[in-house]
Amino acid sequence: MTVFLYIRSMIKYRIHLAEMGEASPTAVIEELYCKDGDIVEKDQTVMDVDTDKATLEVPSPIGGKIDFVVRVGQELKVGELLFFIHADVTFEVGDQVRCVDLTMLSDADIKPPLMLNQEYPVKGIVVDSKGNQHLDVGLESKYNYIRSLETQEELDQGEKIHWCHPSRFIKV
Repeated sequence: MTVFLYIRSMIKYRIHLAEMGEASPTAVIEELYCKDGDIVEKDQTVMDVDTDKATLEVPSPIGGKIDFVVRVGQELKVGELLFFIHADVTFEVGDQVRCVDLTMLSDADIKPPLMLNQEYPVKGIVVDSKGNQHLDVGLESKYNYIRSLETQEELDQGEKIHWCHPSRFIKV
């Protein structure tokens, strides 16, 4: 029996305009410091956004290939998509991860709700019936068609499932 203790995958991350404290709920893209297809490093400033109170730098939360969905002069609301990062990522059991994406989740999907910028421990790796790998971060999901990678057995319909798609997280 093979035991999987990690995921290694090319992941397409969605990076959104974050809340800016007490600043305005909107911002204008002031400058882009790289172009589509460039390779950026973690924490590299990739753009500036201008609010009614200040100009703020926006860093990439992870290294990888960047694809912008915004243009200079565009006005955005908090939560709108800024860019994608395509990154080759490995997650292992025991890693600490931080949530960077809450899109396409409803409150009914995960209990307690996943929190943006919250850190979670990777407790295990699970795979769904289609072969997609997910991280067990200790949250209860409504889905029950997951099988354990350690036992390769389908989980019972009544079991609690604790998983999230890896594109929602970066390593801390």
